[in-house]
Amino acid sequence: MALLRLLLLLVSLIPSYCCAQGVPLCPSILLFYKEHHRSGIEQLQKAAQLGFEQVNLVVTLRCEIDNEGRVLSYGRVRHGKYRPLTNFSLTAFRRELLATCREAKRLDLRLSILPHLDAAGEIYEWRNHFDFDPLQFYQGQSYDQAMLQSIASALNGSGYGEQEVYFALSGEMGRSLFIYPDSYAAILKQLRTDPRLTGIRWGISLNFSEVAGEAKATAESGPAVQRVIDQCDFLGLSHYRPFKLPARPEHFAISAEGFLAELAEHQVEFPESLELHFSEIALGGGGADSPVAKTPSDAAATPWEGSADPRKNPWDTPEMRTLRVGFHNALLEYLADPATHHATLKNPVTAAYLWNEGSWDPMDLAEDGFADEEITATIQQHNEQVEESATDRR
Repeated sequence: MALLRLLLLLVSLIPSYCCAQGVPLCPSILLFYKEHHRSGIEQLQKAAQLGFEQVNLVVTLRCEIDNEGRVLSYGRVRHGKYRPLTNFSLTAFRRELLATCREAKRLDLRLSILPHLDAAGEIYEWRNHFDFDPLQFYQGQSYDQAMLQSIASALNGSGYGEQEVYFALSGEMGRSLFIYPDSYAAILKQLRTDPRLTGIRWGISLNFSEVAGEAKATAESGPAVQRVIDQCDFLGLSHYRPFKLPARPEHFAISAEGFLAELAEHQVEFPESLELHFSEIALGGGGADSPVAKTPSDAAATPWEGSADPRKNPWDTPEMRTLRVGFHNALLEYLADPATHHATLKNPVTAAYLWNEGSWDPMDLAEDGFADEEITATIQQHNEQVEESATDRR
């Protein structure tokens, strides 16, 4: 008994970081998000050169919507003009997607997948407010066929089908999920039985707030969405919650728990078997009415705002750069051991992905002019320490 007490005492004296379950911070590869993002190959190569071993492939299709946010067609933008998908343009989309996945495979990168729809045409609206059934055909194409089946074919054709790939059915499209949960459940059931995709981990990603978009809660919607979540392996969130200065690790824990609390208000509980991912996280430096915030407090109030124009760089002043460095340091401190920052969440965040566009991106993966070498080096050091700790545990 005395020996047992001594062993327990020695264990209690071991620093907590020795047992920390750290999470790497990985980049996103933007495929077709903007018209000049026609190939993810160069972005993948930059990510590999910076030492990253996993990336989040954000695959974007455009759509035309009406004044109520209802999808009318799916398409692509070429030379500044929206064009609905044809067999020819869908084939080109799939060819470019396959080439990107094959390059990721050549570079030996692990993948996560995050599909996006963005409005084009005459009416613009945020994807979280889109009304579309993923199984319904709009001008000859469905979301399932054009987006999800295209990605599945690319994963299979590049050798990823039997590997562990985290594949979200959608990102920030809560209205669609809460209006058409049965369609998402049917898609998940079909994909899970696809013999080409035995290694895939399935999930869905929502915004940090307004999780249901503009969908009106009903007595049936929450339980129906719960049935979708219960089929998933992970749940993601886009993390752009406003924060108070200075940025602290606890902010990210509060945001994750607030996200799950809002889901619970819609009668959707987070199963303990699920993983929780930050599908997107970043600080853009923009203000409510400008791509360049006037003060650090303004930028902290709207983390989702930023600039894609290097001539309008939010990080040019010492005060704003201090904010940027502090935000990333706080995020990395949280990711070093998320469990220590949560009081109630039993299965905290297990993956996190930066949004690598313009002023949100300290690495300049997709655009040039916003890089911060100090932040990039700190992220690299963090990821190396996480990998070393994981190796020691193995």
